Amino acid sequence: MLRDHHARLLALAAAFALAAGCGGENTPPAAQTGGQPAVAQPAPQPTAPLAQSPASATPVPDAPTATDDDYDKGAALAAAGKFTEARAVLEAAAQKDPGEGSLASAVAVLRDVDSGRIPGDVARRIFRGIDHHNAKRWKEAHEDVNEALKLAPEYPRAHEAKATLHAYQGQYAEAVEALDRALELDPKFADAYYNRGAIRAELKQFDAAIADYDRALELRPSFWQAYRHRGSAYSHKNDAQAAVDDYTKALELRPRDVDTLLMRGIIQAAVDRWEPAMADLTKVIELDPRNAAAYYNRGVGHQQKGDLDRAVADYTKAIELDPADPAPLINRGLVHAGRREYDRAIGDYDRALKVAPDFALAHYNKGRVFQDTGRQQDAIGAYRTFLEKIGADEPLLAAETRQRLAALERPREK
Repeated sequence: MLRDHHARLLALAAAFALAAGCGGENTPPAAQTGGQPAVAQPAPQPTAPLAQSPASATPVPDAPTATDDDYDKGAALAAAGKFTEARAVLEAAAQKDPGEGSLASAVAVLRDVDSGRIPGDVARRIFRGIDHHNAKRWKEAHEDVNEALKLAPEYPRAHEAKATLHAYQGQYAEAVEALDRALELDPKFADAYYNRGAIRAELKQFDAAIADYDRALELRPSFWQAYRHRGSAYSHKNDAQAAVDDYTKALELRPRDVDTLLMRGIIQAAVDRWEPAMADLTKVIELDPRNAAAYYNRGVGHQQKGDLDRAVADYTKAIELDPADPAPLINRGLVHAGRREYDRAIGDYDRALKVAPDFALAHYNKGRVFQDTGRQQDAIGAYRTFLEKIGADEPLLAAETRQRLAALERPREK
């Protein structure tokens, strides 16, 4: 039920980390399109891949909704013990947005007060814990939620609130334990299955996560967030069709959800379904013109299709919106190199390395430009740096780089 000031935090979003360049410290983002480096002629060099990576260790909040302010207002009233006013605000918001799980959960707590299932102080403590959580006052949040549990130790939603606090502090074992207890008390508690699935996905236990999402959806077929995050779990298992099916179902229930559209576009692009991917990414941009990941990924699509002017335009917009992301710089540099605009290419690669010094792909691409322009010693240095930073990753590209190095260094040994 907890959510922060600008985003629904009913559950962890164990989905794609939706920013390119968010892979490991010494690696580019995850797998290349179709399993092979994307190329642009006449100078084939690897692009930065689609913005597709393993689940991050940090919860990814959902996008803001039109009812967020209503939720905050209602939660604040409930935290102050003004339950009648809080319920009026939250029920009105839930009617406007019936698919929003945290609103329904908040209303359920207040109805439990009205029915006498829990004392009013339990609800007040839970909602006050939300306020402390939003401000990252973890000690005070735990104190309030623990007090709610003392007053109502058999109340499943108090255990769920405790789980959420633990989860957002990275205390996943404690979070799962609290959710297990909630489900012992109420085996039909869809939110608890959903939240436990999200934590399991965060821990890369994707089969277990899918099982929890399955159960949540059996109990609440309109649970669009469960479809979306089950789709993400399927994507991590490389089951693109199952992922697309779940994203599509989520969009039937929530047609304008930007994050779901973006993820469906990304997974379709990753398996070379470029037309539907580009349609999804363009829709994301229409709904959210400042979505850097959508511009970046659409740029990859234009580049794959050979529409390099549009690719450059999208990469440039992505760079403008997110200057700290090296991936669009790498790809724009690749387009420049393919057009033999070598100074521009090197400029983009150098900018990428300023924001991400360990982004190994930039060194490889610099080496290719240096080699193509006859700067032999610079090429050797760039290739050596690439091999140092790439480690055991990208073995095929590393082997090809060693061959280039051997060819470049051979004349010096004679």
